Amino acid sequence: MDNTRNLLAAKQARARQAPPWQAHDTQSTGHVPDAGFESASARDRASDLHEGEMRLDANKGSISAQDRHRQGKRDNR
Repeated sequence: MDNTRNLLAAKQARARQAPPWQAHDTQSTGHVPDAGFESASARDRASDLHEGEMRLDANKGSISAQDRHRQGKRDNR
């Protein structure tokens, strides 16, 4: 029973500590880059790709909607 209590106390002590990925490291002086594009050319390229995708034709609904329509036509024959 003493072993169980010791294990439980150790588990509770670990639970009170911050996980390693959340621990505050005061010695690191690494720079975290800003969010966003790496360069202006990357931003321009992403914008061009997005505009190209926005000009695509509509797919006229999902394929399942077309299949339901065709099934209804077959059922009415």
